[in-house]
Amino acid sequence: MAALYSRSGDLWVATEGEGLLKLSHDSDHWEKQKGKGLPGTVNFLSLVEDRQGRIWAGTDNQGVAVWNGESWMQYNQENALLGERVPALAVSPLNGDVAIATSGGLTIYSAETEEWKDFTRANGLPEDQIVSLSFNEQGGLWAAFLTNGIGYASPASRYSDWKMVQTKFYWDKEQRLRQPVEARGKGLPSNFSNAVCSSGGSVWVGTMSGLGYGRSLSDWKFLRGMDYEKKNEGLWLDKGAHSKNRKANSLSHSLLLPEDYITCFYPVPGGMWAGFRESGVCFIQEPSLMVREVDLREKVEGEGFMYVTCFVGLPEGDLYAGTYGHGLVKVAKVALRPSSSLAGEISAVHPRPPVLPVIQQIKESGNKAGILSGKEKFEACYWYEDWATQGDWCERYGRSYAMLCAMNSAMGDVENDFEQGYVCIPWKGPHVKPGDTRMKYSVIWSNEPKMRNILYCPESTTRTLAQWDDDGENYPRYFDGPDLGAFVEVPEGRHQLSLYFHDPRPMVERAYRDSLRDYIIEIRKFPADFHGNAAMGKLSLEEARLPKDYLMEEVRKITGFPALARSRVKSFAGGGVYKNFILNGKGYYYIRIVRNYSTSVTLNGIFLSSLDETKAALECHRNTRSTSFWYGSKTPAPPAWDRKELKSLPRDVLASWGDSQNMEEQEEPDIFSSRRRGIYAYRHLLSLPGLENLKSNWRWRLKIWNSGDKNLFLKQMDDAWKSLQDMYPIYRSGEWAQYAPEKTIPFSVAEVKKMHAKKIDWKQYLPDSPVKPERTVEEMKKWLKENGDERN
Repeated sequence: MAALYSRSGDLWVATEGEGLLKLSHDSDHWEKQKGKGLPGTVNFLSLVEDRQGRIWAGTDNQGVAVWNGESWMQYNQENALLGERVPALAVSPLNGDVAIATSGGLTIYSAETEEWKDFTRANGLPEDQIVSLSFNEQGGLWAAFLTNGIGYASPASRYSDWKMVQTKFYWDKEQRLRQPVEARGKGLPSNFSNAVCSSGGSVWVGTMSGLGYGRSLSDWKFLRGMDYEKKNEGLWLDKGAHSKNRKANSLSHSLLLPEDYITCFYPVPGGMWAGFRESGVCFIQEPSLMVREVDLREKVEGEGFMYVTCFVGLPEGDLYAGTYGHGLVKVAKVALRPSSSLAGEISAVHPRPPVLPVIQQIKESGNKAGILSGKEKFEACYWYEDWATQGDWCERYGRSYAMLCAMNSAMGDVENDFEQGYVCIPWKGPHVKPGDTRMKYSVIWSNEPKMRNILYCPESTTRTLAQWDDDGENYPRYFDGPDLGAFVEVPEGRHQLSLYFHDPRPMVERAYRDSLRDYIIEIRKFPADFHGNAAMGKLSLEEARLPKDYLMEEVRKITGFPALARSRVKSFAGGGVYKNFILNGKGYYYIRIVRNYSTSVTLNGIFLSSLDETKAALECHRNTRSTSFWYGSKTPAPPAWDRKELKSLPRDVLASWGDSQNMEEQEEPDIFSSRRRGIYAYRHLLSLPGLENLKSNWRWRLKIWNSGDKNLFLKQMDDAWKSLQDMYPIYRSGEWAQYAPEKTIPFSVAEVKKMHAKKIDWKQYLPDSPVKPERTVEEMKKWLKENGDERN
């Protein structure tokens, strides 16, 4: 996922699945990094060496770890960062500032002042998700955003004044073209960025639709890949006005990039090396943008595609490409660009966590004046992403409604509407083959209790990897569809919509093509005249007197409306992510997940929670839900705490925490700053002795996890299962709950019902029972057959 050659002559590699590796300058074998202070994840995403010679390693869901030459130290949401995932790092050649892109926003650490400064949508960023960072020679910072183009901030403003470079999300009024149809043109080709690199006065941007190249904030041009013509042919366009432009401005393949999807850059004198999602690498000359492709596929065995994730140059001029599935592959001998000086003695001192008083941080964490002013009404907005909760969703998500997609396949989903008024129906995207509207339901692995990224199922006490699938593999890769969608109905009020994505197969099964998944998520709301009852199955199309193709026509119509909220999910094979949105008001919403020319679209779970109860965050804890078929009488809940504990907290901290949790009334500006305010308040709480229940309660609400929280989750699930067994005899049967053998008894459903009717102590047959059964299993089965009442 990332590689680095350090000043000390060591080669570092960040991997997905194998942790962090180092090849020391005085060794001939790779050493897997471990030890106190290093997060216990096997997935590392980013690497950088700072001016002091310290190695920074970004993780998938546990912040960043720093090696000072002697030991590791972890920096996360509890002491320094706003998000748990760190996909990008960069060091300023001007002053040694370290920029840290997290799942919750940008943090910049100043080695000169030991200051940590946070940036989010609340103070200038267009979104909190950054995928790539690059400093220029003058210390200016360029950031590439998941869905909002790129931005620039200067060190003179302390990176607080962001200038954006963006383009259109759609290139036609029907909102069907997410990219230009031309091979070359002016501006950026897409707002969906993957990589940014500033070098020699130029800025290079890799997007999902080609290269953006500029020398100022206003002068940009783009170049597409060889696959752009096939992508034009696969566009969802009506015959007529647009079709004649599909091959506009065609260029020969020798003048095009190997493909549209650029993943990474490496600057050298005379131009730039670029990596791609499937086509390996190429060299792009500057300023002509002439392309020279290098075929890496002949150097490796296996599948005929080459997913390049990073580059690393060695002192002798050997340039290597980091790849997904093929390790490090030599690219060429290159003339290295003179590196910016990182002068300074190698330090054995770790960066000091933020020392700014938390109270002051809280006061300054409101919205930047003029950036998000006013109380604009909204119908939907993107909120945040969560890589820490993984499959342990129970009651943290889906408090009103939960859909575990295809978990009960081939019979269907595992679904529970805890509250009335919520419905969810799957539907394919609008660009499908005639008659191909049926969703594919798949169970990949039935029982993987140790893989916490897989959603937990309370009905079976196991983790089953199941998913909805748009069957995209049966369409050409360049076809713009079929995509996956869902109708969602919500009642009055505000609601949190959470979509869960996870697919471990690229690592576990070496199914590397699955690692190419990259989806765009858009939320739209149906107009008032939409026949929702028919769409949700409450009324047939015939009863509503609607045409047979009504639903698909309505989907095609609504995709022409502006998206109310937008996000993107990529690189999730190593972990699971919840993409969270807020739906504001009663109605029918359409979720569209676009395949984006990757493999098929898959979705593991949809969760809905009413936000009306979040204002009760300062209460000891909410009352547990009444008895349910999922949790029995032991619904998971955050730890209770004593109201007296609040007396030790300053009023500003309490007010900030309350504001961070009350999503019922806040508009977008306050919503964008809510998580930052909550994290600051939580850090102040951590500085106080004791109050462990209160700290655990706040972690629950912020989706921050430690080992104790994970153990508590398992205990709560075990308690819930036991209460279900006490209430419903079928849960005692190993026949019914076949994946819970250590928690059931070896009797059929009919037999446990008979035992219940006869008031026989069934617990004596549990594997860990301290009581010896009065009859063996075989004897009890025989006795039940002879004495049991068949009607029970």
